[in-house]
Amino acid sequence: MPLSPDIDIPDGWCQSARRIARAGFRRVLVLGASGRGKSTYCSWLCRTLEGRRVAFVDADIGQKDVGPSASVTLAYPQPGQALADATLAALHFVGAVNPMGHFLSLVTATRDLADRAEADVVVVDTTGLVQGPGRALKDQLIHAVRPDLLIALQREDELEPLLQGNRHLPVLRLAVSPKARSRSDRARRWAREERFRAYFRGAKSITLDLERTVLREMPLFAGRQEWFPGAVWAERTAEGLVVVAPPGVVLPRKSRRLNPGFEVERLCGLGDQRDDTLGLGIVDAIDFARRSVRVRTPVSAADICTLRFGELLVHRDARHQRVPL
Repeated sequence: MPLSPDIDIPDGWCQSARRIARAGFRRVLVLGASGRGKSTYCSWLCRTLEGRRVAFVDADIGQKDVGPSASVTLAYPQPGQALADATLAALHFVGAVNPMGHFLSLVTATRDLADRAEADVVVVDTTGLVQGPGRALKDQLIHAVRPDLLIALQREDELEPLLQGNRHLPVLRLAVSPKARSRSDRARRWAREERFRAYFRGAKSITLDLERTVLREMPLFAGRQEWFPGAVWAERTAEGLVVVAPPGVVLPRKSRRLNPGFEVERLCGLGDQRDDTLGLGIVDAIDFARRSVRVRTPVSAADICTLRFGELLVHRDARHQRVPL
C-alpha cells in the first residue's frame, strides 16, 4: 500500500504487521513516550492490515488523531484511509487533555470503547505519559483493556520498567521511525485547537431543562433551594450547603463555593439515558431562575439526559485553558 514519502518505515514495523496477521491478535495496545511516533505507527498499521476490519481506539486525550480532544474516541478506518480522515463512530468524554487526575475516567473510557468495537483487530493508541505516575496509568490500562499484544516504541529503554512488569504478555519492541519528532507545546496546543474547531463547526445553541437533564458529579439542582445573602444560588444537600457566590461572600463551614460564571465556555460531555457520551458541548450559561442551561453542541437536544462538566474552558476561537471546578 503506498505511503507518504515523509513516513520512514523501519523493517521491524513490517514484521510486526505480519506477526499480528499471522497470530490473529485481536487487541493491540501501542505504548511509547511523546515523540516516539505512536500515531504514525497506528495509522500505518491500520492501513496495512488488509482483509481485516480494523477498529482504532484513540486514547491519547491530548493529541488526537480521531475526534475532539479531552475524549477517548473510536473509529473504523477504511482501507487506505489515514486516521485523520476516519469517521468518528463513538466517543467517551474524559474532560481533560492531561491524564493526571483523570486515570479512572481514562481507563474506563478506553476499556468501554475497546469492548464496544466490532472488528477483527482493535488498535489502541495511548498517551505519552509512561514513567512515574504514567507507568501506573499504563499498568491499569493494560489490566483493563487486556490486550493480546503490546507494541513498544522506544529509543532506548524508557519502557522497560513497564514492560518487565507486564512480561506475561507478548511484547514487540520496535524502533522509532528516524523521522519521528516531539512536538512543541505550541504545536500541540494548535493541534488541539484544530480538533475543537473541526468538531464544533456547525454546532447549534440548545437549551436543556435541568429538571430533566442531570448534572453528573456536580451537586447542583440535587437539593433544596435556600436563600443566602450575596449568593446567585444556594441549596442544601445531604453533604452540606452548595453556594454560587463571589469570593467576598463569607460562607459557613462545610460549604462548597462555586464562583459565578464558573460554567461559561466550559467544555462538557453530553450523555444519553445510560450516560453514554453522545458528544461534547460548550456551555454558554446556566439560568438558575429557570433551572436551565444553554449549550453549543452538534448533538440533538432530544437525546440528552446527562451533562458532565470538564476542566477546560474553550473559547469561540478554540483557544482553551485549564480551569478546574
